[in-house]
Amino acid sequence: MPTRGYRCFVALGVVAFAAAALAGDKPAGLVKTAEVALPGDEDFAGIAVNGNRIYVAHGTRIDVLDRETRAKAGTVGNVDGARSIVILPASNKGFVTASKRSKLVAFALDTLTTTKEITTGEECSALLLVAKANEVWTFDHAGKTVTCVDPESMTAKTTIALEGKPSAAVEDPGKGVVYVALEDKGWICVLDVAKHSVVGTHMLHPGTEPHGLAFDETQGLLFAGCANEKLIVLDVNSWRLVASPEIREDCRGVTFDAASHVIYAPCPKGTAAFFVKDAKTLDPMPALAEARTSALDPQTGDLYLVADPKGGEKGPVRFLVFSHEKK
Repeated sequence: MPTRGYRCFVALGVVAFAAAALAGDKPAGLVKTAEVALPGDEDFAGIAVNGNRIYVAHGTRIDVLDRETRAKAGTVGNVDGARSIVILPASNKGFVTASKRSKLVAFALDTLTTTKEITTGEECSALLLVAKANEVWTFDHAGKTVTCVDPESMTAKTTIALEGKPSAAVEDPGKGVVYVALEDKGWICVLDVAKHSVVGTHMLHPGTEPHGLAFDETQGLLFAGCANEKLIVLDVNSWRLVASPEIREDCRGVTFDAASHVIYAPCPKGTAAFFVKDAKTLDPMPALAEARTSALDPQTGDLYLVADPKGGEKGPVRFLVFSHEKK
């Protein structure tokens, strides 16, 4: 059974841009600097950045954009259920989920052609490049499993059985573990990377249906975006609840960068943002556009959001770029 954290009425959160900020400096807000229409109507997307390319996996495809101009640079097609993506530039490989076919699709970065399809557990909907093991892990939502894939041979090495449906995961390389959000249980499951086994479970109460995770390795804080309008913050050293600030409903992801101590939680009715001055002080920041998923550019600090068509109308999804204002 999972352990339950003690409730503490302290607000906390963290995410930001790549430029370092002095401790205690509140960063300037973000402004929208670009919007790109992408074909299809699936806004539950995975985003990856490599070199001068941005990869947006959604629906049945990966749209590749030029990082500077935002112009279309290519497409990887025939991916049914593209929801998560990882890039391995040293191997000239990318991996994307084809969740509706329970496949992990490998493709070449230079030619954008599919090179292999690897069978996973049922409905693989999230991916994680586990640096400690040099493996790509698929989190198989309906199958309640993790499929551990060797990216060089592109074969599945082993499978880890879970007690619930995984929806997101982050690695804690210092402890040699991976934290997994179990959507139907409202738990965090801890996996030992070396042993490929479950070593603990912890409740996210008062959060329910977690869909996004982010991790601050320096402070040992785990952030979980939950569907019931909660951003849950846990101390992974004690598994105590640190904070549970209100966000909008149906959060599907969390984006974190320790440099400026800001957390972004994209939701269909607005993306919440908070600045953390210290472990006890939370300052709300201006909310951003409605979105489903997000990612941070590691070099420019731009925040990328993928959102529904405007006004809920039918049409292409929107890829939004937010950049930092100059003070």
